[in-house]
Amino acid sequence: MKVDLQNGAHSNQRIMTIEVETKNVDRDMILELQKIATNPNHPHIDGFQDGKPLPIKVAQQHFGESIRQDLIAKTMQRSFETAIKDNQLRPAGLPHVEIIQDKMGQNLVFKTVFDVIPSIDKVNGLDKIKVERIVSKVTDSDLGQMLETMRKQHATWTAVDREARNEDRLTIDFEGFINGEKFDNGSANDVPLVLGSNFMIPGFETGLLGVKAGEEKVLSISFPEAYHVAELSGKPVEFKVTVKEVAEASLPEIDQAFAEKFNVTSIDKLKSEVLSNMERELEFALKDKVKNQVMNILIENNKVDVPAPLLSQEVERLKQQAIARMGLTPEQTKQLPPMPEEIFIEQAQKRVALGIILSRLVEDFDVKPDQERVKQTVVKLSSVYEDPDSVVDYYYQNPEQMLEVEQSVLEEQLVEKLIAQGEVTEKEISFFDVIKSMAPNMPNMGN
Repeated sequence: MKVDLQNGAHSNQRIMTIEVETKNVDRDMILELQKIATNPNHPHIDGFQDGKPLPIKVAQQHFGESIRQDLIAKTMQRSFETAIKDNQLRPAGLPHVEIIQDKMGQNLVFKTVFDVIPSIDKVNGLDKIKVERIVSKVTDSDLGQMLETMRKQHATWTAVDREARNEDRLTIDFEGFINGEKFDNGSANDVPLVLGSNFMIPGFETGLLGVKAGEEKVLSISFPEAYHVAELSGKPVEFKVTVKEVAEASLPEIDQAFAEKFNVTSIDKLKSEVLSNMERELEFALKDKVKNQVMNILIENNKVDVPAPLLSQEVERLKQQAIARMGLTPEQTKQLPPMPEEIFIEQAQKRVALGIILSRLVEDFDVKPDQERVKQTVVKLSSVYEDPDSVVDYYYQNPEQMLEVEQSVLEEQLVEKLIAQGEVTEKEISFFDVIKSMAPNMPNMGN
């Protein structure tokens, strides 16, 4: 086998031309044809009697090309894998393949064009690890605030004939116009909107304070400069709003009936479970805050040219995660407008770059996922479900899910090693400030 390896049009692209002897391919094709020709149960061919052998030339005429192409495809795959291994390359995605020569009796020649995962000789910035470790705990006040939030989530709504106040729920139709023209995804009907929820862009909800059912109002506001759709960013917009209903909330009492809404038998049990969930969420958030600081330092000090195939894969993965967080039915998901890729590009680039940097650190520190920590993490993640044991089983039966957990644990171990040789300061803040700071900054449509 001969291999000619060249650099491509950009830093990650490689062009590899491979020449392979095909005497084994030709031999194997003839053997396959002989099997078909001598097999009385050969596929039916018009003009030839079923159950009788075929002339070898007839078998070649009908089956030779497909057999050869199958053998050639397998030969190319084996040859490519060998060449990749011999040249110590790590392809990022599948190669584009072009056959240059493929004739019986001649060597097979084909060209592959592919991106590689860039290698990093040294990870920079390890001497600049300075992190602020947040210290926080769940207080009785935090627990009370969470229970109040749960009451609001289970409010019953009653239509009222008065001006809308903060925390009222409006049912509205709206149409958005930029320079007098409607814009895509800027209109909707029968939208429930709780004033003060900050679901819509700034100025939308405050502009509806004081409206009554049956009123129409025009809101002249602007999209934020950092809006996730680039063509709308900072643009002045008019929303024509029709108010169909103003409703006020009635909150349930925190009693036995309220506890039973959450499948628990008493208020004390409800408080205990809510507290456990809050403490678990806080634990994950505090770890993430430290990890994110370290990851940002690594990104700032190590420039990685991200391979296009890996970037595309990560963008698609982030899209699917965003859709999953919406909690929609499959039918509702089908009706979603296409998500613009640009809102995921920056995050995807960081994640792929970090993956490449971390893989180098894994080699440098010779770290492997601590399986006891992996087990503990699976148990914690599963404990929020009604049947934790079945969720644990689900994780262990799904290699892809376990790989994600192991990767997370591996990152935690690396972070611990990095901050052990860095500078750490501590800062105490409240539970809700921690959680608020971890919330994904991704606006909904209309906002």
